[in-house]
Amino acid sequence: EQQRQQEEQQRQDQLQQEEQQRQIQLEQQRQQEEQQRQLQIQQEEQQRQILIEQQRQQEEQQRQLQIQQEQHRINQEQQRQLEQQRLQEEQQSAQQEQQRQLDEQQRQLELQRQIEAQHEAHRQLAEAQDRQRIAEDQLAFQQQQQQLLEQQQQQQQQQLLEQQQQ
Repeated sequence: EQQRQQEEQQRQDQLQQEEQQRQIQLEQQRQQEEQQRQLQIQQEEQQRQILIEQQRQQEEQQRQLQIQQEQHRINQEQQRQLEQQRLQEEQQSAQQEQQRQLDEQQRQLELQRQIEAQHEAHRQLAEAQDRQRIAEDQLAFQQQQQQLLEQQQQQQQQQLLEQQQQ
């Protein structure tokens, strides 16, 4: 009976040990699976964060590119305005030069007109002087004639007086 009880006890012990062993294995397996699941979740989260960061970087690059393009456009516009300003200044300078030349031409014409007017005045003066000289010559000639006439008359009177006295 003792032997039977011992065997029974041993069998019970063995069963209990086996059950314990099975439970331990089950728990270990469950823990491993949980670890695996946690690891997978962690990896997925990391992957998601990496993707988010990549997307953020891409967006930032895109934004920087847009800023550069806008800056380039602004630079081109400024360049265009500067070129336009330069052309306007050149045009203004050319107009001023043209105006200066016109003023110079006007001044030359005015000077020429004054010279011609002076020449004309001199010509008219010379003509007037000529006419005056001719008139003076004529007057002198007339006076000479008058004197001759008077002399002739005096001679005639003298002759008459002499004839009468004879």
